[in-house]
Amino acid sequence: MLNDHVQEIEIAPNGNLWFISGSNGAYEFDGLNWLQYDAGVSSFPRSYVKEIDFESNGDAWLLEMGRLYKKSDTTFINYGFPCYDLVVDTNDFPWITRDYNYPSGPIFSYFDGLSWHDSGPAFIDGSSVIACDRNNVKWIGSSEYGLIKFTDSVETIFSEDNSPLASNFIYDLYCDSKENVWINTGYSIQKLDGNSWTTWPLLTPNFLMETVDGFSEDKLGNIWVWDLGSSGQTVIAKYDGQIWTAFNPPAGLPNRNISSIAFDHNNTMWVRFFNLGIGKFDGTSWTMITPENSP
Repeated sequence: MLNDHVQEIEIAPNGNLWFISGSNGAYEFDGLNWLQYDAGVSSFPRSYVKEIDFESNGDAWLLEMGRLYKKSDTTFINYGFPCYDLVVDTNDFPWITRDYNYPSGPIFSYFDGLSWHDSGPAFIDGSSVIACDRNNVKWIGSSEYGLIKFTDSVETIFSEDNSPLASNFIYDLYCDSKENVWINTGYSIQKLDGNSWTTWPLLTPNFLMETVDGFSEDKLGNIWVWDLGSSGQTVIAKYDGQIWTAFNPPAGLPNRNISSIAFDHNNTMWVRFFNLGIGKFDGTSWTMITPENSP
């Protein structure tokens, strides 16, 4: 049963929705049917899933509590590495950053389908986040060294000292369809467009969010951000390329605690509301998916 521990919503290449959970594994929904991948009800041996990303053929890579698994058809393969973050690049290679609490394994590496390759740089710490743009450039957000642009090797390191980067501690990264890199430093949201930086400090007239907990992009190219559980004036905001606007639909919001937003192939908005369930917004009204009305 879909429970309230869903943490993230992602859309697979085939259009199916995936809901990853902190206690019940992962759920896959094709619009009609639900599949659950969890210990005891499938061949997936774990109940906690932190991240998920997909190859172009739809195969899913799941980052469990410190372990990496690949789902191909109905089979799950354990790749064993203790990981902190995950992204699948444009060659369908998974890249991971390793959790420094685990003593073995490379800090930053990728799997080419046959073997793992340690790509360094050695100074990347184990709480680094990672994203990949459409040019297959990997972007690494460190908890100490700033923003690292990685092609076949380290190309550029952006820090507070040599760039407009607001903080060397980066909480989250997102690469949009226009090759912009979005950066959450905890104090501000920044956009890197080639060599051009734009900064929106939090809680300012141009950006009323108190905190930002994630990024998403709709099919029109708008960027969406959300806030989990603050008392700020705005909890969902949209950027249309010019300005930020608060999302305040006439139907209201089922609640103000947002942990994930995704847009399906029809540009329908799916929102995970903490302590409530999953909301599907059709532009006019909400349809809620809760433990009581889902399989």
